[in-house]
Amino acid sequence: MDKRLTVIFATLVIACSPNSDGEQAVSELQGVPVKKIELERLPDMKTPRAAGIVFCDGDEIHVLGGHTTGFLPTNTAEYYKNGAWYDSSPSFYPHDGGFTAFMPDGSLLVGGGSSEPFGIGQTWGVENYITKHRKFIPVSILGHKRAYSSAVVLPDGRVVVSGNWYAEDCTEIYSPESGAVKETGVSVQRSSPYIFPCSEGDVLIFGAQGIRGEPVEPIVDRLCGEPFFPEVFREWSPSVRTFRFFEREYSIGKFDHLIPVVSRADSLLRYGFVRVNGDRFSLLETTAEIPCSGIDGEKIRWGLFFHTDRSRRYAYLGGVSETGRCYFLRVNYNPEFDGEKAELVLYYTRREDDSASDYSCAVLPNGGVVLIGGIGKDNYTPFSSCFIFRPEPGKSRNVPLGWIVLASLLFILCVFLFVLYVKKAPAAPEREVSAPVAGKDLLTRIIELMEKDRIFLRKGLTKADVAKALGTNVSYVSACINAQYGTTFPDFIADYRIRYAKDQMLSHPEKVLAEVAEDSGFANEQSFFRTFKARTGMTPQEWKKQEAGAGGV
Repeated sequence: MDKRLTVIFATLVIACSPNSDGEQAVSELQGVPVKKIELERLPDMKTPRAAGIVFCDGDEIHVLGGHTTGFLPTNTAEYYKNGAWYDSSPSFYPHDGGFTAFMPDGSLLVGGGSSEPFGIGQTWGVENYITKHRKFIPVSILGHKRAYSSAVVLPDGRVVVSGNWYAEDCTEIYSPESGAVKETGVSVQRSSPYIFPCSEGDVLIFGAQGIRGEPVEPIVDRLCGEPFFPEVFREWSPSVRTFRFFEREYSIGKFDHLIPVVSRADSLLRYGFVRVNGDRFSLLETTAEIPCSGIDGEKIRWGLFFHTDRSRRYAYLGGVSETGRCYFLRVNYNPEFDGEKAELVLYYTRREDDSASDYSCAVLPNGGVVLIGGIGKDNYTPFSSCFIFRPEPGKSRNVPLGWIVLASLLFILCVFLFVLYVKKAPAAPEREVSAPVAGKDLLTRIIELMEKDRIFLRKGLTKADVAKALGTNVSYVSACINAQYGTTFPDFIADYRIRYAKDQMLSHPEKVLAEVAEDSGFANEQSFFRTFKARTGMTPQEWKKQEAGAGGV
């Protein structure tokens, strides 16, 4: 009976398997898993636009400014809610190529942009967009006319603004309330730079695109300290950016960011990611190279958008092939925090309209990525179409009637056989079932597992390993650690390993650091150094020297 059911079930599944559009079936590219998905299409916006400012407030999608048909700046704004687009109050100034920054009160600061059609000129107008009321309020103007600049907010509410387009660049610390401005010079004239906080009162400013779109050296300026050139930029360079900048879309932690980079060493084009932790720059190790060619061998142009999703510890890189196929690379950077390689998954699809590029994007709370507007062949005919990319395929559309009938028959057959099985199966003897271990009891057992059994010394330890050892599930372990310590599982394990490593360095000063890293459960010496410095602010050698000075070693 069971064998017959297996054959029937397998036959139906194979028969119902879709073969969508004759594309080559590809399971991986250059070692990266590949999945085909469909984009969910939303109603079109009221105004076609490119270079628009897009962000999500809960499930609402807000779109501001940019330029519309004819390459004309637009001061229109709209928002998407409950399946339809609605007008917001228009802005006082057009912000085609303007900067954006979220203020402490939750409003969005929008400033600068091109002063004329066709992306010409600069402006100094600034205003706050009040999301709750969907309207703009003008504030003090900038001290410097700007277009294609970037901004980030300091803890005291002042705003650091830098970058310009076809005009002199400088960095200014600007107060929206008083209009007070403090200007400083820059090492390199840039447009659309990255601006990342690296401590409570300091930021890093860098990029690879000059004020006329030309490549420039990625020298890093900072508010407090001298400019410097990160060693990783000798081979890898930040990807060119031309649209608006949201610092939070590159953030993977406090003073911790991720950016896409490109290398053309030895005339070989490669893509990657650099982690900017404080003022330290390092290449993100990945499980495979980022593919430069698509499923049919066509070239992929990466860099249409980049977003991080901190709640899930994913990052997304968008690209388009020379045949118009859309590609989305998902980067699981969570292993990076435990010294492991980031994991990659590649998704591909085609849009229902003519394929647009250079669209604006934002991440939804559920992890989906909104793709808004964009341009096709040129800036004169932007799109009004909107799509949502979801990391996993949803329900397919326009399913043929035959597949529906077969699926229904399969469902009815499964229900019938299940009922038949239940009727014939002997009643199971009643037994006592214990409730899942949770709360303080689970915490006590986790701590015992760490401090008595020292399971954290096991290399490659996972939540599943801990859950198995405790006879519970992964969700309980993760939730318990988060609730009691306010941290993630990798950080929880890393803390135990660092404490053990310190003890080893104190009690066995003759051990070399590579041996300490090995004994403490770290994947390698590099992971040990990176984690140790992130938590102590010192390298292991510096810490040993400090302890020696205090009489500890």
